[in-house]
Amino acid sequence: MHIPFIRPDMIFTYWVLLWFIVYLVVPKPTIVPNPSFALLLGLVENLVFIVYLIYIGAAHIMQFFLVVLVTKGVPLYLVFDREQLFSRTPILDTVLLFLAYTLYLIVLGTNPVEVYMQILDAFHNSLNGAKEQIRTPFYYLMDKIKRGF
Repeated sequence: MHIPFIRPDMIFTYWVLLWFIVYLVVPKPTIVPNPSFALLLGLVENLVFIVYLIYIGAAHIMQFFLVVLVTKGVPLYLVFDREQLFSRTPILDTVLLFLAYTLYLIVLGTNPVEVYMQILDAFHNSLNGAKEQIRTPFYYLMDKIKRGF
């Protein structure tokens, strides 16, 4: 079974990761809000997903853990701001980014649930003997590194 490549612009994690990078590189004081809330929310969701992967016996748990560490754990550690984390602004900024992401996907003819289901199906296909790796950008990069480019 062919597992399609899921482009980074279709995965909300990469939108938040781009927000994190912009936040880091724009000189302070900045108009770019701190992405701590979005990173924490994503980290919690991914930790729940790791528990699910363990439950179903997925083969890619360590790879997924590494992706979570690189895309959420380390960035959250670098920008964590306890004082602002649960204030209205970071929560609103996260909601607005997710709305922009959702509208973008609608323009492309899909939605966040369909994209999430593609990722979930890729993990399920890997259980059913699919030879291909899960096709998200970090998984693709890890597969290339493992195979020696």
